[in-house]
Amino acid sequence: MTAEPTTRLPTGEYLGGFQRAHVKFAVLRTAPDTYRVDCDDGVGPREVCTFTSQRGSPPVWRGAWNGDAWCSWILAQARRTVRNAAE
Repeated sequence: MTAEPTTRLPTGEYLGGFQRAHVKFAVLRTAPDTYRVDCDDGVGPREVCTFTSQRGSPPVWRGAWNGDAWCSWILAQARRTVRNAAE
């Protein structure tokens, strides 16, 4: 399912998206090996986390997302989106 938000933060190549409940997530490539997840729950886009595809490199969660119950699900969906975009 593509859940591209109606608006996005200005930088990054859009790779795809996903949705959970009413929240739309977008995955963007911001550098050759760096990605950002943005979300939009109806009040405008904001950054959720950044991550790289390097093994052992942990994601950096932003604000209230740090420690949120959805974190592992979001990261799994984002990594799947990156893999699918590479195919």
